[in-house]
This record gives sequence, C-alpha cells and structure tokens, in this order.
Amino acid sequence: MPFHWQQRSLILTKTFSFATNCGAMEMVLIVKTIILSSPSNSILKFKANQIHQTVAVCIFFWCWLLVIMSCQSNHPESENYQTREYQLGIENKKLLILYDSADPYGSQCFEQTVIACQYAKILFEKFDLAVSTNLPDLGVYSSVASATEFLWKLDRIQSQKIEQFIRNGGRLTLLFRGWNDHLAAVFGVKNRRLPAISGENIHIYFEKEFLPGGKDLVIENQHVSFFKVTPEKAVTVIASAKNFPILWLNSYGKGKVLYWNTGILAQKINRGFIIRSIAAVQPYTAAVIANIGLFDLDDYPNSTSNLKLEPIKTEFNLTMTEFYVLKWYPDLLSLAKSFGTKYTAALIFNYNGRTSPPYHFYEWLNGKIKLGGKTIKSSIYAARSLNATTELGLHGYNHQPLTLKNWGSVENMKKALSAARHRWQFDNLGAEPQTYIPPLNVYDSTGINVVQQVFPEIKQIGALYLGNFSDGQYRDFGPEPWNQNLYVIPRNTAGCILTEFFRRSMISILNSNGIWAHFIHPDDVYPIGERYQNELLAGLEINSLSWYGGQQKNGIYYHLIKWMEFANEHYPWLRFLTRQQAYNVMQWYDRTQLQVSARGHIVDVESNIAPFYFAFYLDAKNKLEAMMGGELLHEYPTEMGCHFIFKGYEHNIIMHFRNRIIHERE
Repeated sequence: MPFHWQQRSLILTKTFSFATNCGAMEMVLIVKTIILSSPSNSILKFKANQIHQTVAVCIFFWCWLLVIMSCQSNHPESENYQTREYQLGIENKKLLILYDSADPYGSQCFEQTVIACQYAKILFEKFDLAVSTNLPDLGVYSSVASATEFLWKLDRIQSQKIEQFIRNGGRLTLLFRGWNDHLAAVFGVKNRRLPAISGENIHIYFEKEFLPGGKDLVIENQHVSFFKVTPEKAVTVIASAKNFPILWLNSYGKGKVLYWNTGILAQKINRGFIIRSIAAVQPYTAAVIANIGLFDLDDYPNSTSNLKLEPIKTEFNLTMTEFYVLKWYPDLLSLAKSFGTKYTAALIFNYNGRTSPPYHFYEWLNGKIKLGGKTIKSSIYAARSLNATTELGLHGYNHQPLTLKNWGSVENMKKALSAARHRWQFDNLGAEPQTYIPPLNVYDSTGINVVQQVFPEIKQIGALYLGNFSDGQYRDFGPEPWNQNLYVIPRNTAGCILTEFFRRSMISILNSNGIWAHFIHPDDVYPIGERYQNELLAGLEINSLSWYGGQQKNGIYYHLIKWMEFANEHYPWLRFLTRQQAYNVMQWYDRTQLQVSARGHIVDVESNIAPFYFAFYLDAKNKLEAMMGGELLHEYPTEMGCHFIFKGYEHNIIMHFRNRIIHERE
C-alpha cells in the first residue's frame, strides 16, 4: 500500500496538536504509534525512508512550535479551558458495586464508595442484593467491588459465578469484610467456615506502602471488627492488627482479589483507600483529580495584643502583634518561595464576643508596630501588605460562630456583618472577599445565608471535611447543602505538626480527588492546647514548642517545613492555589468526564474538558515511553504497581508503555 500524502497529513495533524508536550526522541515512537493505531483496523506498512521523512518533518515543526509556545503560561488562572458538548467516543467498561440496602453497616461503606467513584469519575453500576441475589453477567464489567457483609446471601450457584469470573481473569475488591463459605479459597484464606469475629480497639499497621506517603502508616485506636483468619502462604499481606491480616491481595487463577478484613472504609476519611483498592486489582485505572493545594491562614490579619507572651517573649522578645506581622507572615512567604504555596488569609476584625449592637472596632485598631521609625496600626497594615501569593478572605466581624443560638436574631448577625463590610471598605482593604472561613468552623443554615446577603461577592466556604453536619461541618466538595449558591471546598488537615491522623487524612483525600486543604493559625505557637489534641500528637507536648526551637530547630515552624517536605516528596505534582483560583478550577473539574481504553502497549484517554489532570494506576510495574497530548507529572512505583500523575493538554491523549497492558480475562 503506497504512502499517500493524505495519510501523512493525518499523522502531521495529530502530531502538531501534541507537539509541545513531547520530546524529539519521543516523536519517532509517537508517529509509529499513530500509524499502528490507525482507525483503518489494519497495520499500515510504509517504506522506511518515507516514514523517516515524515518523522523529520514532525520534528522540525515540533521545534518551531516549541519556540512559539514557550511563552504560554501554565498557571491555572490563565489556563484556557475548552469543553466538548457531545458524548465521548471511547466506552469504558464499568465497575460493578455489590451492596445490600438492608445492611446497615455495609451501606455506609457503599455510600462512601459511590462518592469516591463520583469524585474520580469512575463509571459504575450498582447491584442491590436486598432486591435480588441473581448476579448479572460479570464479564461485561471492569471489576467487581463488594461493599457489604451480606455476601452470605449468595448461594453456591451465584458464588460459582464469582469464582469462575476471578479464575478466568476477573478482579474483585472486598471493601467491607464479608464472608461466604463457597468463596473462602477465592478470598485467599485457609478457613473454610465462618471464622470467629473480634471487635475491639486496635492499631492497624501497614506493612506495604499502599498509598504514596503511606509507608509504615498506622491507623490508631480504631474500634473495628475483623475475622480471625489465617491467610494462605501466597497471599500478600498489606496491613495487619493483633497478628491477624486486615488487608491483603490474593491471586486466584488468572484474576486478583483484594480483601479488607474490616469496616473502616465506611469512614469518610478513608475514601482514597477505596479508589486505590479498586485500582490495585484492575490492570489499569484512570481517575480524574482536581490537583489543588489550599493553605488557609485563619485569624490573619486580626486584632492583636501588644503584650509579650511566652514562648515568643523569650524567643524573640516580640509582642503578639509584632510576631504575627514581622515574623510569622514573612516566614510563611519564605515557605511559599521554597514550596510554591499560596495562601488564603481569613481576616477577623475583633475578638470582643459581642452578639448585639453596638459593633465597634476598638480591638481592630489596637495593635501597633514600628516601621521606619513610625508607629502604625498593625492590623490595617497587615491586610494591605499581603503578598501577591495571598488572597484576602473573611473570617468574620468577630470570632462568634454565625448561628441563631449565638446571635439571638438574624438582625444581629446582619448588623455585625454590615459593620464588617463598611470597615473593609473604609480601610481600603481591596475588593470585597470571595471566600468565607467560618469562626470555630461552625455555622448554621441561617448564618450562612446571612453571609451571602451581606457579602454577595462571596462564592465559597472553607468548612470542615469531617466533624458534625449540624454544625456546618462534615462537608463535601460541591454546593453548600444550606445554600446552593455557595460552593464548599472543605479543609481536612490543620496545624503545623504532621500526626498519623493528619497523614492518613491528607494522603487519603489526595488519592480520592487530588485536593489537600490545610489551615493554620498565627497563634498556634502560643499555649492554647485545644488546637492540638493529645490523641493526635502521639505524646508530643505542644506547649513545650516554640516557633524556631533554637539550635535544635524543633519549633513548630520547622515541623511545618517537614510537613511541606513530605508533601513535596510524595506529591510534587500538587499545585497550590488561592481559594479564588481553586473555585474556578472546581467548576471545570466537576464537569470533567473521562474515558480510557488500552490495547497492547497503547492507552487512549479522552476527556470532554481540557486541560485536565488524572491519576493512572497500573497493577504491574511498567514505564511510560511516549505520550501525545499530555505530560507526565510524576511517577510513583510501589509494591502494588505503578502510580502515575498526568496532565492532559488535549481532549485526546495517546500513551505508549514499555510493557504490554494486560487486559482483563486474558
């Protein structure tokens, strides 16, 4: 078959659209990849010199486009998002989630599984064992995930469907401990009858790095039930407790099974473990991520004291006001230079506790610092002198949570917030805020609606990811349940010390939707222990720490640096944004759809939104050799396989891997 210019034009067109994201050496492989993956459904054979001529032309135009595109910004605030308004061409196999609506505990795991898959844009179907135990054809699904302990409902015939599915190369994830005598061998345990169950407070120790940054992770003080089972020798134990396996991976026939011998995935904090568990058994899994890092500065700028308090009095001989403005915030700017962090400062005008008029600002005008031989009001100076890396949001008129219980009436709340708005404008603090961070992380439905009435510019809330829903906490990413016009990007870690609890929370949500939202306070260094609960500090006494910590450099500032180093080591792809920027990104992330297919060494990815970010998991070690339409941001090999992070610049992406991608049931 002759090599027509019409075919060469097809190659050049595809190549030009991806040229800026490939290296010259990659181009040769890329062009061959396009030829071999041609939609003609037959391998085109061309003369070698004709292919090389085409490759040479491609490389020339690649260099030319690189020069033109080198000045284009890759910052989120300047990214030009494009959307397709038609159905994607690639059709994914869906995940099948087994659940039982009559199972009260398993239903919580099912709920978290659904939300986690929705975040990751993993397509799925649900099958309720309370309605029917006659399983559908499992062969049409990418894998099966069980989120119920009621597997005992499946009789021998239905259990054989699962056994044959796995034996022939199917994949099964048990996200909630369940038992079925017919499936004991599939599970990978020696027990052939229902094992004894233990329910107690335990520590779960991870023996394998299941998530990036999860090496030697300990999930502490979990009151859970688990089966006292004995795993087969060939089983890979990932986590254990009390000398019993809690999480393991089993190969059965041509398939794989991952088993959670516990119910902790019913907890919201563990959603990232759900996504990783599904990906651990599938040959390949793609999950959309938002790629957002947020760093909130609660209570800054604020109305501060001119007193010198320990430990800062001894360490720097500074007042609280001086420390916040002249030491604390400048140190955070140094952190920004080192790690690329951006901040959203949450301004608080007073700590006067007033919930009825008059609403004065004596405290706001109290703090003073000396600069250039002049004494100036520190709070106004702090607000006006924020670096370009810092957005200024609203924390409140004072630190009283906006609830009817606290304020007594809607009118009291309105007047206080109106006074805050007037002060914002009077002090020339810039454009009105677009972000609201609730004091004490608490608000009610009335309070949050008053916020929007007085500050209609506010678009989003920095609520808590965990906590109590009735207090304006336990929020998810999306519209605020009590006001659909406001968007919530919840915070999941706090403070300067990376505890085991915060490590789990951080890496879990990063592997769920690629977001880390953190907050600190300027007075974290002062001895107010309620912000550092003893059970979270693993015995570390926060009151003994200062800001720098002297020559030992063990103060909380250096603890914060260690935390950022941890993030940079395991999640170097994370882009830090202000909340205004993050709000805009989330509008596109929420609309993103993703489809993926693999054949041989080639993986095709298609998205309705560009640019976009996605995690790509392989259940075996592999290496990306070439890519068109996107960029590899990070590769993290683990004992569980490979974990890639990509940015897609185009709607269509082609990736070529060194080793063949194993298909299901091959």
